[in-house]
Amino acid sequence: LFHVLCGLEESDRLGAIVEYLWANIWKPQPPPDLSGAIATLLAAALVERRPDAQDDPYGITIHPGVAEAGRADAGNRLQGDIDRLMQVLWEGVMKRAATGDLGERTTNTIVRAGLSAFPYQSRCGAWAAAGEMLQAIASVDKSPATTAAVLLLMRRIAAGTEGTEDELHGKVLLATVLSRTDPAEARVLARDVIDRALAKQDDRTAAAACTTLMEIFMRSGRYLDA
Repeated sequence: LFHVLCGLEESDRLGAIVEYLWANIWKPQPPPDLSGAIATLLAAALVERRPDAQDDPYGITIHPGVAEAGRADAGNRLQGDIDRLMQVLWEGVMKRAATGDLGERTTNTIVRAGLSAFPYQSRCGAWAAAGEMLQAIASVDKSPATTAAVLLLMRRIAAGTEGTEDELHGKVLLATVLSRTDPAEARVLARDVIDRALAKQDDRTAAAACTTLMEIFMRSGRYLDA
């Protein structure tokens, strides 16, 4: 359980998520008792009970340094399993939120799912899936704080896909979000993608970059350029 908890991002240490991971990590065997395992970790001072969560069996926290040591001790295989399971979990949450299955707070849920999924997707190299989820966030929440968070992660996708077949697609996504905060940089980026995509006969990516460039021109009143 200690290694499972260490594999989670801080914001994801919730009861339902821990139960989901705990059951799936042990498959096909039945999982050991979870409450007993938590009590053992508390007794060993590997985790702490949150003062505001005395009645919540999962109301525990782990010091970042302890979690870092736990991830290293868990090994690549367990960490990889946790990353993949959490990626699937948050992608499923976003799909359900997008179809209205999760109630009225659809926008908040989409934002939470996309931002929560990113650390796991990035460690798995699932850049395309990460880009799609961030694009979904950008389409439903255009607030400055959310835009800044999405833009930061889009830059990480662009850096992570550098030199790969997904590079130009990553740059299109970055240019699209960037067009709201820095149209000049977005315009330069989109033009570069268009030139490089056409040189590779990648018409789909070139068309996506053209759409982004057209929208930048339209917003600034440059209709003839658009």
